[in-house]
Amino acid sequence: MQCRCVSMWAGVSQIDLSGNNLRAEGAKVLGPAIAVAGALTVADLQNNGMDDASKQLLRDAVKDRTNLALKL
Repeated sequence: MQCRCVSMWAGVSQIDLSGNNLRAEGAKVLGPAIAVAGALTVADLQNNGMDDASKQLLRDAVKDRTNLALKL
């Protein structure tokens, strides 16, 4: 499933969503989006109250994105 917001992210190379209390729900939404946002090189998602499973979901979503620094 592709996130509809990806066209919004075209050309965005960095996002900082740290400290936004995204929790598991946010991880579920962001995973597919950051997986296909090709220009994205840094995604700072630290301090969002995500449990280990949510963090792993994000890691799995971007496992093939070697040019992406995922900060959890």
